[in-house]
Amino acid sequence: MWKKIEDSVSGVILIVVIGISAYFGNRFGGTIGAVLGAFAGFTFLALFAHIVLDRRTLASFWKCSRGVYVALTGAVIGAIVSREVGRHPAVFVGGIWGGTAAALWISDKLGLDDEVETSRNMGCIGIMKAISTADGESNEEDYSLQLDSATDLFATLGYVDKKALESFVEGAEYFRKYRDHQEFINELPRDWKILVLLHAIRMTYSQSPVKPARLDKLRTIFISTGLGDESLLALWDRNVNISQEWRENWLRRMWSSPLYVLSSASHDHIRSEYIRYFKSLVESKESWLNLSSEIVPHLSLTASYLGLLNEKTGPKRVGFFDWKSKDLIYPRNSESFDCRCWICLSENPVKQSDNRSECRCDRCFALLGMPEDATTAI
Repeated sequence: MWKKIEDSVSGVILIVVIGISAYFGNRFGGTIGAVLGAFAGFTFLALFAHIVLDRRTLASFWKCSRGVYVALTGAVIGAIVSREVGRHPAVFVGGIWGGTAAALWISDKLGLDDEVETSRNMGCIGIMKAISTADGESNEEDYSLQLDSATDLFATLGYVDKKALESFVEGAEYFRKYRDHQEFINELPRDWKILVLLHAIRMTYSQSPVKPARLDKLRTIFISTGLGDESLLALWDRNVNISQEWRENWLRRMWSSPLYVLSSASHDHIRSEYIRYFKSLVESKESWLNLSSEIVPHLSLTASYLGLLNEKTGPKRVGFFDWKSKDLIYPRNSESFDCRCWICLSENPVKQSDNRSECRCDRCFALLGMPEDATTAI
């Protein structure tokens, strides 16, 4: 946003507007009036750049501008302090520079600058591009999915203009070509690693059958996240086995009771507890699970549940979470129905002709059916 103000409105206009605002503020309210006037002038220009030039939503203004306000506050404090220290212009300029530098350092440490999130979003799309070109081919469907992910990722920063989102997708090509992907992922916080992985999985399984080159690239990314166990991929891939350690670890974490350790819990009990948990999640969430602290346990618990119910034998039947009844169902092959995705909670139609074991979510491409073994009772 700051660069947009400088490029489009120009630094001269910025200084003039803030100066005039501070001048009139000083006439009516002294030093405090000057400070408030400067902030008012800057806010006017910032809103103009955010809404008119960037075409971003008003609701996202504070999140995207708070870093700049911290810098402006630092400059004002530096100016006030330097004025008390001495009247020499060099002292005044030094005070402003020092205050701004300190404020920018604090803003960077607290992650207040929207450029940090923008950079991470671009990296996430760049990873998707790397997967889509792993086999040397990329098509319009790949680009459309990358644009859809960009819409999700940049929504928190207020971007709704299609041209702006397209520019981000196109700009991510530089990341794909020249940035070290493993280094980028290693530097991310854990929640962001999971978010990048989810979009990478989404890109990989958007095509059927899944291309080996894309799957190899996904596994490289998975290793970079540091999660270790690939059991999570079982939610997208029937060929991935869920380890005993994964199941026991996450069942303990979610329910914190020896009752739910595999050796003592019945399948019926585990299933009923998971469905109860999922119903409560449905009541509170109605859209794609964005970056949050609950996404990791949700994915892991679902993987644990899947692995528990299909522990030894191949899937004998497949259960779905019915959209209308909001409960677990086992529809006949002759039925068409709407179900809810176990991962992103989206509504998905399942046709009579669809392979129940292989049908996927239209949004995140997770498998819609939860396989259960022959010993599990209804």
